[in-house]
Amino acid sequence: MQKKELNKLKISIHIPFYENKNLNFKNRNLKKICKNYLSLSKNSKIFIHSNCRKRSFNSRVKFIYHKLENQHPFELTWLPRDLMKKQLNDYDIFIYGEDDVLFTKKNF
Repeated sequence: MQKKELNKLKISIHIPFYENKNLNFKNRNLKKICKNYLSLSKNSKIFIHSNCRKRSFNSRVKFIYHKLENQHPFELTWLPRDLMKKQLNDYDIFIYGEDDVLFTKKNF
């Protein structure tokens, strides 16, 4: 795929992000991971599904709070599916990412 073509694609990226106070290193990596995803296309948008309320650090990154009361943390990985179904006609490409995996244009 040509670089010009890639930059025009509308890409929806969903990342589950379970915040655990004992794992502070994840917060630092999340911004770097998002920066790489956003570089794929000017039309990329990231949806971070999380158990904590956070403010976005970029206008193309949206945090979505999920209350996980009485649920195992692994349940968070299933929660992006409903929003992805609703977005089906709005985006060209969907990426389900992880909060600890660096994804680049080269990987794409």
